Amino acid sequence: LCTRGGDVLRSDGKSVRFSENLERASSVVRTEAVAEMTQGLRENGIVKGWRNELVPVATGFGETPKFLVERAVYPILGAKGYGVHVNGFCKTQTGLSLWVAKRALDKPTWPGLLDHIVAGHQPVGMTPSENVIKEAGEEAGIPEELARTAKARGAVSYRGQDEDGRLKNDVLFSF
Repeated sequence: LCTRGGDVLRSDGKSVRFSENLERASSVVRTEAVAEMTQGLRENGIVKGWRNELVPVATGFGETPKFLVERAVYPILGAKGYGVHVNGFCKTQTGLSLWVAKRALDKPTWPGLLDHIVAGHQPVGMTPSENVIKEAGEEAGIPEELARTAKARGAVSYRGQDEDGRLKNDVLFSF
């Protein structure tokens, strides 16, 4: 499965851990080793939707990352992912309406399906509120002034399947 990257992981039959030399290594060294290994997964067609976007793998949100990994890979490693989702409401003549977006047809995941007005994976070094502002501009052309009015409403944890049927363990910060 992992034909590149050398001695990165080991298994005792019950769990998978870093090899002994990486157990004590810095997060930078681990990130480099995991990147080499996961590039092999990409080359073998196991990982699809590669984005060149690193996300943290940590024991919890806001904790110091053990390493960073390509966004398309984290579910394969069983890591928890984090993101922001924004629901938009509009006042109309008939009352309050939910603003629903349609995903672009060229998206690597769930193309053409209905979605929140703004959604995005949580990057390293940014708060969820900062990410909402960034994603609102990138995805929906929403001006920063309006995006700043989004109110954090909680978080939703879920386990589901990605488009290839692999388990995903995610937390969505809801606005």
